[in-house]
Amino acid sequence: STLRAFCTSDYSRRAIFEEGVLHVLLLALNIGCLACKRKVSSMLALLSLNHQNKFDLARSEEIKEFMCLLKSGDTHCVSLFCRCIGSICEVKELHPHVLNVLSLEELPRPSSDTDPKVAKEVVRCYANLSSNSDYHTAIVTPTMIKNLIAF
Repeated sequence: STLRAFCTSDYSRRAIFEEGVLHVLLLALNIGCLACKRKVSSMLALLSLNHQNKFDLARSEEIKEFMCLLKSGDTHCVSLFCRCIGSICEVKELHPHVLNVLSLEELPRPSSDTDPKVAKEVVRCYANLSSNSDYHTAIVTPTMIKNLIAF
């Protein structure tokens, strides 16, 4: 909670990241409690607002371990981690890194049943990825088109 409070500026987000916060977040994630998962998701969403952090997050080994937040079953965790992914995907050159650790099938499927917060962040991920024509074939699948139309 204290670290989240310090993530109010771009400078502090970078300074916190440089001090090795990913290791601490993994430790918190491994505790397994929902409150810890929510705090980890929140921190990742905040940290990903810094431009250099986007690069370092996408290229980190730890990012693979955070993917479990997508399967947490908690709207708060899922929407904030999707926000993190969406922020990273704002940088076209990071798309290959994201797609190497994340199957698009792992993202929640936007539909009329999807929580609006989650749907917004998932659609943002797809929108950012779609800005790169090299990945249109990975995005444009019959299932994805059907889900987006249903949404």
